[in-house]
Amino acid sequence: MFVYFDESGDLGWKFDKPYREGGSSRYLTIAHVFTTRSNEKYINRYVRSIYESKGRPFKLELKAASLEDYDRINIARETVKLIQDKKIAIHAVTVKKENVDIHIREDENMIYNYMVKKCILAELSKYTDVTILPDKRNTKMRLANSLDIYLKLQLYEEYDVSTRVAFSPQESHNNYRVQYADYIANIVWRRFESSDQDAFQILYPHISHQLLFPKKK
Repeated sequence: MFVYFDESGDLGWKFDKPYREGGSSRYLTIAHVFTTRSNEKYINRYVRSIYESKGRPFKLELKAASLEDYDRINIARETVKLIQDKKIAIHAVTVKKENVDIHIREDENMIYNYMVKKCILAELSKYTDVTILPDKRNTKMRLANSLDIYLKLQLYEEYDVSTRVAFSPQESHNNYRVQYADYIANIVWRRFESSDQDAFQILYPHISHQLLFPKKK
């Protein structure tokens, strides 16, 4: 099994100013796209079709932040088809950062790895071999260099399985599946960060999603 993932939001903790006006995002979302090697071509074809519809050169990466509302709605609809056809599965997790305890904020690795664990550990336990492929340029990857070891230990402790977990960061501009994970993360994140619900409501019945720290302790 191959797991492509990316995120939307940031790991900053500055909440005294609005987001993008000197303040941090209030939410962070990580989206994971589960697929097999034989089904990767369906994601590739779809992402290429987005480029073609916008007249964008394939070598010029189309980031989620550049998408229009109608793009996100179309992506949500196509994602539902891919899920229903069993080509992919989507697991996403969102954290309300303002409710995260101070001692957890001090170690960015802790919250990031915790989010990944809560989101996909149970699913990973179903497989013998898993390759996790995040965006190599993502700054959080400097924090998650030991993510594969962490997940293997958690799998053994919580599920008593010896799932082999490989960690293979990718250059997103060369990998349509990582770009696709970026699109999904953005759709979910916008639902919480900016109350943009249209695309999310299409996706929500068909994906696994968790909201962590929804209330202050």
